[in-house]
Amino acid sequence: MKSKSPLLSLALLVALPSSIGVAVGQEATNPNLSYEVINLGTPLGGSLAAVQTISLQGFLAGYANLPDNSQHAILFLPSGTKDLGTFGGQNSAILGRLSGFSETATSDPLGQDFCETGTHLVCLAFTLGNRNQVVALPTLGAPPRQPLAITPLVRWWESR
Repeated sequence: MKSKSPLLSLALLVALPSSIGVAVGQEATNPNLSYEVINLGTPLGGSLAAVQTISLQGFLAGYANLPDNSQHAILFLPSGTKDLGTFGGQNSAILGRLSGFSETATSDPLGQDFCETGTHLVCLAFTLGNRNQVVALPTLGAPPRQPLAITPLVRWWESR
């Protein structure tokens, strides 16, 4: 995946509440709530890293570029960064709600680029399973497409 500006080196900054006990969607009732800004850097050695979601367990998830400008889904855990890899292709990313996409090593039979990375490889959706392992989601019989969103009850899938 090509970076928009090879000269741009983006350090990832995250503001976290000093008490992570506030769940997503809840309003803080403490008027003295404070935040700490943490520079998470670029853990895979590339020029970019981005957090897409914060889990209720307190870890961050998103993606980061590697030195070759491919990108991998990553978890920022208290013990360090975990590279989630791919399904054999060059790129993967967590988009939100602890789900995302990963490319395979197989060219898309219709030449489409549903992962929108410019590689035209088959794109599969995934979610995180037990122990933060990547679990591929079934395609329900349709050709693989980019995942739009995954909720606890419904898995939406783009099928153009």
